[in-house]
Amino acid sequence: DQADLIRRLDLEGEDRAAVAASLEVRMNALHVRLHRARRALAAQLRAACATCPTEGFMGCACPVSPRADAPHHR
Repeated sequence: DQADLIRRLDLEGEDRAAVAASLEVRMNALHVRLHRARRALAAQLRAACATCPTEGFMGCACPVSPRADAPHHR
């Protein structure tokens, strides 16, 4: 699952070889899956707010927090 890959590799910093082994995939396949997961996450973020992905989330000035089921714009 894409969220699991991002969590394990990007947030928790698990070793890529260990993750590949646990998923029983080659390193190249893991790289492709992670790239696709990051692209999907970026698309979700752009859909939630047009400003945050380009200006940064730490200084978000959106009137409400983004929700996956109700995209908003400033």
